[in-house]
Amino acid sequence: MIVRRPVYFVGSLCLIILAGFLAGLVFFLLLPKGAAVAATGLLILSAASFAGAVLCLARALGG
Repeated sequence: MIVRRPVYFVGSLCLIILAGFLAGLVFFLLLPKGAAVAATGLLILSAASFAGAVLCLARALGG
């Protein structure tokens, strides 16, 4: 794997870490109020962050 743009590569890693943190935070804050709400928030955060990370990774690899 040749990283042509290190800024985007680091950005994608940061997005993945941030997504995990935010998903965990939403999960723990909303779990007492209802598992369905927590699961929905977790799913939305995960999908959005994964899409952003994939785009950044594609840019980093020169795609």
